[in-house]
Amino acid sequence: MIRQKDLWWGDFYFLIGEVEKNGSRPWIWSDYLWYNPEDFFRNMPKSVIQGNWYYEESFDVKTAGKGEIKALKAYEDLEKHGYDQIPTGSNYFNHDGNMIGTVKYSKKNIADERLMGFLQTPWKMTLERYKADILESIEQLGASKKWFFQSYY
Repeated sequence: MIRQKDLWWGDFYFLIGEVEKNGSRPWIWSDYLWYNPEDFFRNMPKSVIQGNWYYEESFDVKTAGKGEIKALKAYEDLEKHGYDQIPTGSNYFNHDGNMIGTVKYSKKNIADERLMGFLQTPWKMTLERYKADILESIEQLGASKKWFFQSYY
């Protein structure tokens, strides 16, 4: 159970203030937007970096499920409203193409001045048994970075 509506926003604004007071910029996962777009855009300060995430293989909205479309559309909605973003991908579901897909989709749908970088999250504990998964996530991010800079210059 989490606090709702104005109580949630009040708590969030307090955290934003603490982060900014200490010289940093706040950053939040953006999935609140998926289910509460009006409330989100009415209350979310532009100073907060948005970390929308999408972990599936396909980036085709024509074949995506309803939940997947919300996640993909959020990148575009955040762009339309002028938020800085750090899109997030993952190999958690063993989708080897997710990270490069995240980079390509973001490059196409987010203006360069609001695209602050990318995050790859394998969602694996740093234990020896997950070493291969974690190293693979690093490789995927490296390949995505290479594609990004080659397409840029």
